[in-house]
Amino acid sequence: MARFPTLYVTQGSGNSFKPMLVAAQLDRQCNVNYLNVLAGESRTPDFLSVNPLGQLPYMVLQDGSGLGESNAIAWYLAEGSELMPATALSRAQCVRWMNF
Repeated sequence: MARFPTLYVTQGSGNSFKPMLVAAQLDRQCNVNYLNVLAGESRTPDFLSVNPLGQLPYMVLQDGSGLGESNAIAWYLAEGSELMPATALSRAQCVRWMNF
C-alpha cells in the first residue's frame, strides 16, 4: 500500500484546492496527481478504475479506500487537528459554512 494518501486534483479548481490547502496547513503528506479534466484525463480507463465516477478531487487512502468530494476530503484530513472544531455546535456550524 501507499505510504501517504494520494490526492487526484485538477489545476485551477477551487474544489481541488480545498483539500490541498488543508493538507498544507496541517503539514500532512499526500501524493498529488494532477489530471487535466479538459483533456479528458478524468475519463480514462486508468482513472475510472480508481474512481468510477470520474470526479475530482478524489483521495485514495493508504488502505486503498477512496473518498470523493472536496469538503469530505478536507474534513477527513482535519480530523484530530486544531482545524477540527471542538464542540458539536461548532462542528455543525463549520459544516454549514463548508456547504454555503
